[in-house]
Amino acid sequence: MQKELFHLDPEDREQLQYVVQAYTTPEHTRRRAQILLLADLGLNYAEIAREVGMDRTKVRPWVDRYENREPGTPVSEVIKTLPKNHCRETPLEAHQWVRDLVAEHGCKTIIEATELVHQEAEAAGYPRLATASYSKVRVMLKGK
Repeated sequence: MQKELFHLDPEDREQLQYVVQAYTTPEHTRRRAQILLLADLGLNYAEIAREVGMDRTKVRPWVDRYENREPGTPVSEVIKTLPKNHCRETPLEAHQWVRDLVAEHGCKTIIEATELVHQEAEAAGYPRLATASYSKVRVMLKGK
């Protein structure tokens, strides 16, 4: 089964054309608007990518985001930055584990604490902490 052709609402097309032509539009926003306008013209993802100077895999999410938007969502919201994926946040119990581990071993510096976290993280069930930065460990120790 072939996918339906992409079509912009006339009001959205007008707004996107304004965004592309405005001198004050940031370049990343202009590209996103161009992606939708070019998709509306019937270009495929590879052609759009060449036209706007992006990787083809970066084009599709913007077209999908427009097609899957909630009814009534303005096109200006669609071309904003994608919402952050919060699934990569460190769980609160991992923060507590770091604080307990560092206290138990009496680490005096952030460097010592980070090296200890790197050594123990995998066995404790926190594999992502095995590569945590010094600043990440510092934030976890401060309890923020």
